[in-house]
Amino acid sequence: MDVVTDRVSFEVPADVLQSLTLESQAVATRLLNHKAEASDLSVQNSFLFEMIYLRDEQACCCPSASVREERTNTCPPHNPFKEAPFTSWPVLPFQAGSATTRTQTIIATAFREANEEVGLPQNLASVYVLCVLRPFISQYRLIVTPVVAFLTDLSILDTLTPCEDEVDAIFEHPLEAVLDPSLAIDMPLVEKGSDNWPYDDDLHSVSDTQGLSGTSYRMHRFRSVASPVKGLTSDILILAAEIAFNRAPIYDRWAPGQVDSFAGIARILEGHEGILKRTKHPSQEHLPAA
Repeated sequence: MDVVTDRVSFEVPADVLQSLTLESQAVATRLLNHKAEASDLSVQNSFLFEMIYLRDEQACCCPSASVREERTNTCPPHNPFKEAPFTSWPVLPFQAGSATTRTQTIIATAFREANEEVGLPQNLASVYVLCVLRPFISQYRLIVTPVVAFLTDLSILDTLTPCEDEVDAIFEHPLEAVLDPSLAIDMPLVEKGSDNWPYDDDLHSVSDTQGLSGTSYRMHRFRSVASPVKGLTSDILILAAEIAFNRAPIYDRWAPGQVDSFAGIARILEGHEGILKRTKHPSQEHLPAA
Protein backbone atom coordinates (compact mmCIF):
# COMPACT_ATOMS: atom_id res chain seq x y z
CA MET A 1 0.00 0.00 0.00
CA ASP A 2 1.26 3.43 -0.93
CA VAL A 3 0.62 5.38 2.29
CA VAL A 4 0.77 9.15 2.22
CA THR A 5 1.58 10.85 5.49
CA ASP A 6 1.95 14.58 5.96
CA ARG A 7 5.70 15.21 5.99
CA VAL A 8 5.59 18.55 4.20
CA SER A 9 6.11 21.53 6.49
CA PHE A 10 3.15 23.91 6.34
CA GLU A 11 3.52 27.32 7.92
CA VAL A 12 2.32 30.92 7.92
CA PRO A 13 4.87 33.61 8.87
CA ALA A 14 4.57 34.78 12.47
CA ASP A 15 3.96 38.40 11.45
CA VAL A 16 1.07 37.32 9.20
CA LEU A 17 -0.54 35.27 11.98
CA GLN A 18 -0.06 38.08 14.51
CA SER A 19 -1.88 40.51 12.21
CA LEU A 20 -5.06 38.41 12.60
CA THR A 21 -7.55 38.43 15.45
CA LEU A 22 -7.02 35.81 18.15
CA GLU A 23 -10.00 33.83 16.83
CA SER A 24 -8.64 33.86 13.29
CA GLN A 25 -5.19 32.89 14.52
CA ALA A 26 -6.78 29.91 16.22
CA VAL A 27 -8.59 28.91 13.01
CA ALA A 28 -5.41 29.08 10.95
CA THR A 29 -3.37 27.24 13.59
CA ARG A 30 -5.86 24.38 13.84
CA LEU A 31 -5.69 23.86 10.08
CA LEU A 32 -1.89 24.11 10.11
CA ASN A 33 -1.73 21.45 12.82
CA HIS A 34 -4.19 19.11 11.10
CA LYS A 35 -2.84 15.70 10.12
CA ALA A 36 -5.02 13.83 7.65
CA GLU A 37 -5.63 10.12 8.03
CA ALA A 38 -3.14 7.95 6.16
CA SER A 39 -4.55 6.90 2.80
CA ASP A 40 -3.81 4.53 -0.05
CA LEU A 41 -3.06 6.80 -2.99
CA SER A 42 -1.54 4.23 -5.30
CA VAL A 43 -4.55 4.64 -7.61
CA GLN A 44 -5.46 7.58 -9.82
CA ASN A 45 -6.30 10.82 -8.02
CA SER A 46 -7.73 14.25 -8.64
CA PHE A 47 -7.37 17.33 -6.48
CA LEU A 48 -9.61 20.09 -5.26
CA PHE A 49 -8.16 23.44 -4.20
CA GLU A 50 -9.69 25.24 -1.24
CA MET A 51 -8.59 28.73 -0.30
CA ILE A 52 -9.30 30.41 3.02
CA TYR A 53 -9.18 34.16 3.42
CA LEU A 54 -10.33 36.87 5.81
CA ARG A 55 -12.80 39.63 5.05
CA ASP A 56 -13.95 41.76 7.98
CA GLU A 57 -12.80 38.99 10.31
CA GLN A 58 -15.45 36.43 9.38
CA ALA A 59 -14.78 32.92 8.08
CA CYS A 60 -16.27 31.97 4.72
CA CYS A 61 -15.98 29.80 1.60
CA CYS A 62 -16.10 30.64 -2.07
CA PRO A 63 -17.36 27.69 -4.12
CA SER A 64 -17.39 27.82 -7.90
CA ALA A 65 -20.61 26.85 -9.66
CA SER A 66 -20.64 24.39 -12.55
CA VAL A 67 -21.30 25.39 -16.14
CA ARG A 68 -24.75 23.84 -15.89
CA GLU A 69 -25.94 26.79 -13.86
CA GLU A 70 -26.87 30.28 -14.99
CA ARG A 71 -23.77 32.41 -15.47
CA THR A 72 -23.28 34.99 -12.73
CA ASN A 73 -20.25 36.42 -10.99
CA THR A 74 -21.32 37.39 -7.51
CA CYS A 75 -18.97 38.12 -4.64
CA PRO A 76 -20.66 39.89 -1.71
CA PRO A 77 -18.42 42.36 0.11
CA HIS A 78 -18.80 40.70 3.52
CA ASN A 79 -17.36 37.41 4.78
CA PRO A 80 -13.89 36.83 6.22
CA PHE A 81 -11.99 33.60 6.83
CA LYS A 82 -13.19 32.23 3.50
CA GLU A 83 -12.69 28.94 1.93
CA ALA A 84 -12.71 28.79 -1.79
CA PRO A 85 -12.95 25.33 -3.24
CA PHE A 86 -12.05 25.67 -6.88
CA THR A 87 -13.28 22.41 -8.33
CA SER A 88 -10.35 21.06 -10.30
CA TRP A 89 -10.19 17.52 -11.60
CA PRO A 90 -6.73 16.51 -12.84
CA VAL A 91 -6.12 12.78 -12.71
CA LEU A 92 -2.61 11.56 -11.90
CA PRO A 93 -1.36 8.05 -11.18
CA PHE A 94 1.03 8.18 -8.20
CA GLN A 95 4.32 6.42 -8.77
CA ALA A 96 6.90 5.29 -6.26
CA GLY A 97 8.53 8.05 -4.27
CA SER A 98 8.65 9.59 -0.82
CA ALA A 99 5.50 10.74 0.97
CA THR A 100 6.92 14.27 0.87
CA THR A 101 7.27 14.15 -2.92
CA ARG A 102 3.75 12.87 -3.40
CA THR A 103 2.29 15.51 -1.08
CA GLN A 104 4.19 18.20 -2.99
CA THR A 105 2.74 16.78 -6.22
CA ILE A 106 -0.78 17.04 -4.80
CA ILE A 107 -0.21 20.68 -3.84
CA ALA A 108 1.45 21.68 -7.12
CA THR A 109 -1.31 20.05 -9.16
CA ALA A 110 -4.05 21.68 -7.09
CA PHE A 111 -2.49 25.12 -7.63
CA ARG A 112 -2.12 24.50 -11.35
CA GLU A 113 -5.74 23.45 -11.67
CA ALA A 114 -6.93 26.45 -9.63
CA ASN A 115 -5.07 28.61 -12.14
CA GLU A 116 -6.77 26.89 -15.07
CA GLU A 117 -10.25 26.84 -13.49
CA VAL A 118 -10.51 30.36 -12.03
CA GLY A 119 -7.28 32.13 -13.01
CA LEU A 120 -5.64 32.07 -9.58
CA PRO A 121 -2.03 33.19 -10.25
CA GLN A 122 0.56 30.59 -9.39
CA ASN A 123 3.46 31.14 -6.98
CA LEU A 124 1.72 33.97 -5.11
CA ALA A 125 3.61 35.20 -2.07
CA SER A 126 0.25 35.90 -0.38
CA VAL A 127 -0.97 32.27 -0.52
CA TYR A 128 0.08 29.85 2.23
CA VAL A 129 -0.80 26.14 2.18
CA LEU A 130 -2.33 25.18 5.53
CA CYS A 131 -2.97 21.47 5.10
CA VAL A 132 -4.02 18.62 2.85
CA LEU A 133 -7.27 16.97 3.94
CA ARG A 134 -8.00 13.26 3.79
CA PRO A 135 -9.19 12.01 0.40
CA PHE A 136 -12.87 11.87 -0.55
CA ILE A 137 -14.57 9.66 -3.12
CA SER A 138 -17.12 11.13 -5.53
CA GLN A 139 -20.27 9.29 -6.52
CA TYR A 140 -18.44 8.35 -9.72
CA ARG A 141 -15.71 6.74 -7.60
CA LEU A 142 -13.07 9.34 -8.33
CA ILE A 143 -10.66 10.05 -5.47
CA VAL A 144 -10.46 13.76 -4.61
CA THR A 145 -7.74 15.16 -2.34
CA PRO A 146 -8.50 18.72 -1.06
CA VAL A 147 -5.69 21.22 -0.51
CA VAL A 148 -6.47 24.10 1.89
CA ALA A 149 -4.59 27.39 1.58
CA PHE A 150 -4.77 30.84 3.18
CA LEU A 151 -4.89 34.03 1.08
CA THR A 152 -3.79 37.32 2.64
CA ASP A 153 -4.14 39.64 -0.39
CA LEU A 154 -7.88 39.99 -1.05
CA SER A 155 -7.28 42.08 -4.19
CA ILE A 156 -6.48 38.77 -5.89
CA LEU A 157 -10.17 37.83 -5.60
CA ASP A 158 -11.11 40.64 -7.98
CA THR A 159 -8.89 39.11 -10.68
CA LEU A 160 -10.43 35.62 -10.63
CA THR A 161 -12.26 34.64 -13.81
CA PRO A 162 -14.31 31.44 -14.25
CA CYS A 163 -13.07 29.08 -16.95
CA GLU A 164 -15.80 29.28 -19.59
CA ASP A 165 -15.95 25.54 -20.22
CA GLU A 166 -15.89 24.46 -16.58
CA VAL A 167 -17.17 27.15 -14.21
CA ASP A 168 -20.14 29.51 -14.34
CA ALA A 169 -19.70 31.54 -11.17
CA ILE A 170 -17.41 32.21 -8.24
CA PHE A 171 -19.17 33.27 -5.06
CA GLU A 172 -18.55 33.61 -1.35
CA HIS A 173 -20.17 31.78 1.54
CA PRO A 174 -19.28 31.89 5.25
CA LEU A 175 -17.20 28.85 6.13
CA GLU A 176 -18.66 28.58 9.62
CA ALA A 177 -22.16 28.64 8.11
CA VAL A 178 -21.70 25.06 6.94
CA LEU A 179 -21.67 24.18 10.66
CA ASP A 180 -24.47 26.59 11.59
CA PRO A 181 -26.50 27.58 8.49
CA SER A 182 -28.20 30.45 10.37
CA LEU A 183 -24.94 32.41 10.11
CA ALA A 184 -25.73 33.01 6.43
CA ILE A 185 -29.15 34.52 7.10
CA ASP A 186 -28.05 38.14 6.48
CA MET A 187 -26.46 37.40 3.11
CA PRO A 188 -28.24 38.26 -0.19
CA LEU A 189 -29.25 34.63 -0.69
CA VAL A 190 -31.00 33.35 -3.81
CA GLU A 191 -34.78 33.43 -3.69
CA LYS A 192 -36.44 30.49 -2.01
CA GLY A 193 -38.38 28.45 -4.56
CA SER A 194 -36.08 29.56 -7.39
CA ASP A 195 -34.12 27.20 -9.61
CA ASN A 196 -31.10 27.76 -7.36
CA TRP A 197 -33.04 26.86 -4.19
CA PRO A 198 -36.12 24.72 -4.98
CA TYR A 199 -36.16 23.14 -1.50
CA ASP A 200 -38.69 23.68 1.31
CA ASP A 201 -36.01 24.34 3.93
CA ASP A 202 -34.87 27.92 4.45
CA LEU A 203 -31.09 27.51 4.67
CA HIS A 204 -30.05 23.85 4.87
CA SER A 205 -31.61 20.90 3.09
CA VAL A 206 -30.70 17.24 3.58
CA SER A 207 -31.76 13.96 2.05
CA ASP A 208 -30.57 10.42 2.71
CA THR A 209 -29.86 8.24 -0.29
CA GLN A 210 -28.01 5.10 -1.26
CA GLY A 211 -24.38 5.91 -1.90
CA LEU A 212 -21.39 3.94 -3.12
CA SER A 213 -21.87 0.17 -3.17
CA GLY A 214 -25.22 0.48 -1.41
CA THR A 215 -23.93 2.40 1.62
CA SER A 216 -25.98 5.19 3.20
CA TYR A 217 -25.18 8.78 2.19
CA ARG A 218 -26.57 12.08 3.53
CA MET A 219 -26.64 14.87 0.97
CA HIS A 220 -26.19 18.34 2.50
CA ARG A 221 -27.26 21.47 0.59
CA PHE A 222 -26.63 25.01 1.81
CA ARG A 223 -28.48 28.01 0.40
CA SER A 224 -26.08 30.63 -0.95
CA VAL A 225 -25.93 33.76 -3.09
CA ALA A 226 -25.73 31.56 -6.20
CA SER A 227 -26.10 27.79 -6.63
CA PRO A 228 -26.45 25.52 -3.58
CA VAL A 229 -23.27 24.44 -1.85
CA LYS A 230 -23.88 20.71 -1.91
CA GLY A 231 -22.66 17.15 -2.36
CA LEU A 232 -18.93 16.57 -2.43
CA THR A 233 -18.18 20.28 -2.05
CA SER A 234 -20.30 20.54 1.09
CA ASP A 235 -18.78 17.33 2.49
CA ILE A 236 -15.28 18.79 2.13
CA LEU A 237 -16.25 22.18 3.54
CA ILE A 238 -17.94 20.60 6.56
CA LEU A 239 -14.73 18.73 7.40
CA ALA A 240 -12.61 21.85 6.89
CA ALA A 241 -14.95 23.89 9.09
CA GLU A 242 -14.99 21.23 11.81
CA ILE A 243 -11.19 21.39 11.91
CA ALA A 244 -11.02 25.18 11.67
CA PHE A 245 -13.58 25.92 14.39
CA ASN A 246 -12.97 22.79 16.49
CA ARG A 247 -16.65 21.87 16.78
CA ALA A 248 -19.30 19.74 15.20
CA PRO A 249 -22.25 20.97 13.09
CA ILE A 250 -25.49 21.87 14.87
CA TYR A 251 -27.33 19.32 12.68
CA ASP A 252 -26.93 15.55 12.32
CA ARG A 253 -23.96 15.17 9.99
CA TRP A 254 -24.29 11.51 8.99
CA ALA A 255 -27.06 9.24 7.78
CA PRO A 256 -27.73 6.15 9.93
CA GLY A 257 -25.00 3.64 9.15
CA GLN A 258 -23.06 6.02 6.89
CA VAL A 259 -19.32 5.33 6.66
CA ASP A 260 -17.51 8.46 7.83
CA SER A 261 -13.88 7.87 6.79
CA PHE A 262 -11.97 7.39 3.57
CA ALA A 263 -10.45 4.16 4.90
CA GLY A 264 -13.90 2.77 5.65
CA ILE A 265 -15.22 3.58 2.18
CA ALA A 266 -12.08 2.17 0.56
CA ARG A 267 -12.56 -1.11 2.42
CA ILE A 268 -16.13 -1.36 1.12
CA LEU A 269 -14.99 -0.71 -2.42
CA GLU A 270 -12.00 -3.03 -2.21
CA GLY A 271 -12.12 -5.84 -4.71
CA HIS A 272 -14.35 -4.02 -7.20
CA GLU A 273 -12.38 -3.95 -10.45
CA GLY A 274 -11.83 -0.42 -11.71
CA ILE A 275 -13.88 0.94 -8.82
CA LEU A 276 -11.75 4.05 -8.40
CA LYS A 277 -11.19 4.82 -12.05
CA ARG A 278 -12.70 7.87 -13.70
CA THR A 279 -15.79 6.92 -15.70
CA LYS A 280 -17.03 10.31 -16.87
CA HIS A 281 -15.60 13.69 -17.85
CA PRO A 282 -14.40 15.54 -14.72
CA SER A 283 -16.90 18.36 -15.22
CA GLN A 284 -19.67 15.79 -14.77
CA GLU A 285 -18.17 14.39 -11.59
CA HIS A 286 -18.22 17.59 -9.53
CA LEU A 287 -21.04 16.63 -7.18
CA PRO A 288 -23.24 13.73 -6.20
CA ALA A 289 -26.69 14.09 -7.76
CA ALA A 290 -29.06 16.44 -5.91
